Amino acid sequence: MPSDFPRLLAKLPVALTLASLVATPSGGVAAPMQVALVENVTGQSARVEVMDYLDAGQTIRLAPQDTIILSYMHSCVREMITGGTVTVGTDQSEVKAGKVTRTKLDCGERTFVLNGSSEVQTAGKVFRGLKRESSEALAGGPAESSVP
Repeated sequence: MPSDFPRLLAKLPVALTLASLVATPSGGVAAPMQVALVENVTGQSARVEVMDYLDAGQTIRLAPQDTIILSYMHSCVREMITGGTVTVGTDQSEVKAGKVTRTKLDCGERTFVLNGSSEVQTAGKVFRGLKRESSEALAGGPAESSVP
């Protein structure tokens, strides 16, 4: 038995841990980050569809006459791009050999407040527990119970 064997054996757990990190499918790399939404697309060259989410770093090639409209979720930037090579960024795209028009949208607070003067009224009722007997629902009130 070589004299280095005990020392090598002590390093085995560290080597196995490193090997397992490299061998796993994720490899310690973060998942792609969806940053933009395809609002509209004309032509077939983009190979994306309306309502597709796009990842940061994704590349789209547009024929000169093709157009795509992207909305960035975090920066509230809306882009209309015609032709060229589009690289999706985190806040906006990088466009080469194409034309891009950017609009900053007002993505202020996303709250919904219902007040009495609102044209649209909503209502709801929450039911919890066991389902009521059918005689109770038909009579419109609670059924008489034989249990004291």
